[in-house]
Amino acid sequence: VYKITTQTPSLTGSDDPRLKNFNSEMTALVTKAVADFKQNLADMNPTPTPEGSSFDVQYKLLSPAGEIFSLKFEMEGFISGAAHPYHMSQTVNYNLEQGTDIALADLFLPNSAYLQTISTYCATQLKSRNIDFEAGFSQGADPTPDNYRNWNITTDGLLITFDEYQVAAHAAGPQLVTGPYSELKTLIDPQGPLEKFIQ
Repeated sequence: VYKITTQTPSLTGSDDPRLKNFNSEMTALVTKAVADFKQNLADMNPTPTPEGSSFDVQYKLLSPAGEIFSLKFEMEGFISGAAHPYHMSQTVNYNLEQGTDIALADLFLPNSAYLQTISTYCATQLKSRNIDFEAGFSQGADPTPDNYRNWNITTDGLLITFDEYQVAAHAAGPQLVTGPYSELKTLIDPQGPLEKFIQ
């Protein structure tokens, strides 16, 4: 017994291939998330309970108005009999004008140490929180692409999301760090997606 609820962003009003590509990508993302949940259920074969299992997908548009869509998907799953739900994030940064996804490296000048700079900033912020970051979780903020896979372009800065267990225990929940563009200004590509934020 399970219940699945989802939200899927969709652009309408045009047959432009760039919009169609966006819609297809969003549908594929949500479809895969649901399929993964169903596979988890099959693998775990949980004992049925009255409340059953559940999976929910919601999204937020975090970018300011313009040609760039920076979305954050938040997923909550619960397996029947588990002590608590689990949570995951997945972000999408899409350039509507070009009809392509934006990679983190696309924001910065070639060969710049952007990942190390972001990592150093995030680690400093996380150390100041009462989440036991330095007691076994600090590697979750190391400068690796996987640690910084969830990022969003916002008005206030580059938002980094660390999922639960990545930089803190489950009880602390996911951790969010916003790096002001002023901290990254010397590394940002002035011709890239963040151009208007450093003018």
